[in-house]
Amino acid sequence: MPTSDSRMIKPAADDRGVPTLWLGLMYGHLMRVRDGPVFEAVETPWPHEIGEAPLDVLGRTVDGQHEFWVATRQSGVFRQRGGQWTSMRPPGVVGTWRALSLVEQFDRAGHSWIWASTNRGLARFDGENVSLLGREIGLPGIELLSLTLLPDAQGRQILWLGSVGDGIQRVDVTDPMHPITLPVDDLPAPPDRTAYGAMRDSTGRIYVCTNNGVQVLTTGPGGYESRLYTRKDGLVHDECNTDAQFIDANDRFWTGMLGGVAVFDPGSEISDRHPSRSSSSRRKSMEPTSMPRISAFRRAVANCDSTTRCCHGSAKVIRASARRSSDTIPLQDHGRPTAAARSATLRLAITG
Repeated sequence: MPTSDSRMIKPAADDRGVPTLWLGLMYGHLMRVRDGPVFEAVETPWPHEIGEAPLDVLGRTVDGQHEFWVATRQSGVFRQRGGQWTSMRPPGVVGTWRALSLVEQFDRAGHSWIWASTNRGLARFDGENVSLLGREIGLPGIELLSLTLLPDAQGRQILWLGSVGDGIQRVDVTDPMHPITLPVDDLPAPPDRTAYGAMRDSTGRIYVCTNNGVQVLTTGPGGYESRLYTRKDGLVHDECNTDAQFIDANDRFWTGMLGGVAVFDPGSEISDRHPSRSSSSRRKSMEPTSMPRISAFRRAVANCDSTTRCCHGSAKVIRASARRSSDTIPLQDHGRPTAAARSATLRLAITG
């Protein structure tokens, strides 16, 4: 490989519809991972320079045409179709355009939309044009981190957005042409204003990684209830890393942190009653609730120390791959593990 500094590893179909495992490296390198493993460099249009890296990939099929999308750390979003690359940069955007996450949404009519979280706001591709959305739709800020599409109990399509300085933001995109930012008061206050994103397991538990621990949201009679887990609960550090979270086929939550990789197994929960550490979304006092103790969190990679930025360079959690790379499959469907993913193999890639 041209460098050992990895930033992304994820399965997605290529522009021919072939399921593929992809590896994104610093200096902008994109590698196709074949059996062996064998790492095959892919020719791409963005610069191979310091600071550049593929951060997310997405494959989709529209009107029988396969497309492969890539979000990059400095050059924005690119689409490959029929072997040809196209920059999906919105009009008027110059200089560094950092895109962190890509999500495909289908509206009520079955039309496909692409959403991307970027440092210039929420990007939307309607099939013809790319638009940047921010304060005009109610977002308090535009420097966004990871995004996840999590439909709610009413069937609304909700984007959960991590951000730098504005906590978790949620945008109702049920009507993609008219997105609505939801009130922040519907969620418990975050432990830190920098939240990296949200992931939901098959039971509905939502994990929010921040710069001050992991916030776990569960639904209760009065709305969302919150429990905060920090180093004193077993985390290897309080600060999470960007795009370094994963829920495996057994509903275990993995996260990369400044001090290493931690894994939380809700199956090993122990009844714990600490009402002072919990809060409801309506800011009311709540009855003591039995929730998993973070003693189920444990260090997953022994050779990461306090100086290692695990899962953000020196270590990375592979999102999902089948037992053979030719059978690579998507792990998440709207933030929940797919049925096929429950037979997938979780691996840890330790580089550098």
